[in-house]
Amino acid sequence: MKKTNIRRTALLLVIALLAMLLSGCAAARPGADDGRASRTVELPQRLDYSGEDYIDMVSFPEMEYVRPDLDGDLARIDALIAALAEREDSGMDLRRTARELSSIYAAYYTYDTMMTLAEIRHDLNTADPYYDEEYTYCASGRIELGEKFEELFAACAGSAQADSLSEFFGEGFLDEYDADYVYPEAYIALSRRENELEQQYHSALTDAHVTYEGRDYTRSELYRAARSGALGALTPSEALDLYYDAVNPELGGIYVELVKVRQQLAAERGYDSYIDMAYSANGRDYGPEDVQAYTAAIVERLVPLYRRAVAEGLADSANDTTPMKARRCLQAVTAAANAMGGEIADAMEYLLAYELCDVDSSDTKYADSYEIYLEDYESPFFLVNSIGYSEDTLTIAHEFGHFTDDYVNYGIGKSTDVNETISQGMEYLTLCYLEDDALRAELTAYKLMDTLQLYAEQGSYNAFEERVYALPADEVTLENINAISLQVSQEYGVDGRWSDDYYAKSWIEITHFYDMPFYLVSYFVSDSAAVQLYEMELETPGSGLAMYGDYIDLATEEEFMDIAADCGLRNPISAAQIAALAETLEQQLF
Repeated sequence: MKKTNIRRTALLLVIALLAMLLSGCAAARPGADDGRASRTVELPQRLDYSGEDYIDMVSFPEMEYVRPDLDGDLARIDALIAALAEREDSGMDLRRTARELSSIYAAYYTYDTMMTLAEIRHDLNTADPYYDEEYTYCASGRIELGEKFEELFAACAGSAQADSLSEFFGEGFLDEYDADYVYPEAYIALSRRENELEQQYHSALTDAHVTYEGRDYTRSELYRAARSGALGALTPSEALDLYYDAVNPELGGIYVELVKVRQQLAAERGYDSYIDMAYSANGRDYGPEDVQAYTAAIVERLVPLYRRAVAEGLADSANDTTPMKARRCLQAVTAAANAMGGEIADAMEYLLAYELCDVDSSDTKYADSYEIYLEDYESPFFLVNSIGYSEDTLTIAHEFGHFTDDYVNYGIGKSTDVNETISQGMEYLTLCYLEDDALRAELTAYKLMDTLQLYAEQGSYNAFEERVYALPADEVTLENINAISLQVSQEYGVDGRWSDDYYAKSWIEITHFYDMPFYLVSYFVSDSAAVQLYEMELETPGSGLAMYGDYIDLATEEEFMDIAADCGLRNPISAAQIAALAETLEQQLF
């Protein structure tokens, strides 16, 4: 999963302004020809985005968190807003504006870096109240910064320098602003409430428990106790029902309010629906209407295969993987990355040298996995809470795919779908380059079954979100949402193992629903492109890897559908691609 706070693409527009305006009045910074690039160092060095200097890098444990100076950052922006009212469209005044913009954006990147450090360190130990408080502080303050930046853009648009600034910000960037622009108070209040609800959810999820026979249990504790027979006649299925009956009202109630807040946010922004707003935020070059035929094909062609695989025991056998320590899984991915070579091997060397991942397992660690970007260090980091089995290898490979993308492209990306194609592509390629034949065979069977499950499961999650957000505000109730959860589970064939109560109420643990709405569609859309790279690699070794490199190179230049076309891939969101995938999976699984 790609977990970024703000994509850098829009902010980096300012770099062009700074470089062009300051080039004539500032001393030249050291470049690639100043002898630095050839120096001998113990740890790998990396040039910054400008290519003019090396990043002042330290290992992740040595990165120091300092609470950012929100008041100082806001004051710096206010000072420039006031100055813009007096400045002319002259060389000297433009250079002054450029210097101050440079200072403002440098401070913003530091703010973002500190927030990211607080988030990671909280997620490494959710029981630590210090980083919980610090991340909450940073996340709340960033909303204020966002509002202040909107005021700054309005001041730029209303200044005498507007034409020059518009040229450098990018065509159309300042068009929606004018001197009288006021950040809508209703939108501000709704954004803050959305952030509060997201934080409330994560705190409640961390503390979620059920009391049984006088003792408090988390879900996993209650399930393990029931499975071991320690709770007498209570079965594992009954234990799960007991847990979700207890926690669904609180966690589900938070979601009810979140949905209503987001529907209002979309209306404030002028969108017809929240789903349209979410697709825009994820940078998609297709709309929800384009996905309808695609998901219909999934239900028609892949869901029956998934039901068959479950009925014939293939899902259980593929998931019966070997116990394997997280460090060994990381070593397997490292060896595969080195075999792939090039920038992939370089990214892995950098990752290991600066400890830019954590793959250990812990009950107090964030339960999922993600990759995120540390702006001031221009370096990615990823976190995986391993489960102790060989499939952790693919989870690590997935996040390493995100890491490689951000390592090569400095955190710049066009869209969620492009990002996820690269991460899932790394999973498939890792299968082809694993050194251990037995591990490769086991994980190939696992991955193919996982691919089939992906389309059924993520398809059901997408249908869940579409139907929930389509409800009128007065019908957004916990009862209706639970009913939708059960309904889509049945339609997509992911029910049957547990009780109907489980499928109606367990959705509250899908964190994406709360903090990354409509992100999940990207998993089964991007896989449709990534699996084609795998097919190429199987047919002609090296071809899928080469195309993967081309895909990363295009990731900052083109949109998802255009990259797929330029790489000669079948339309990823077409019924024809689902039909081709169904044939491949049927041949290899049955």
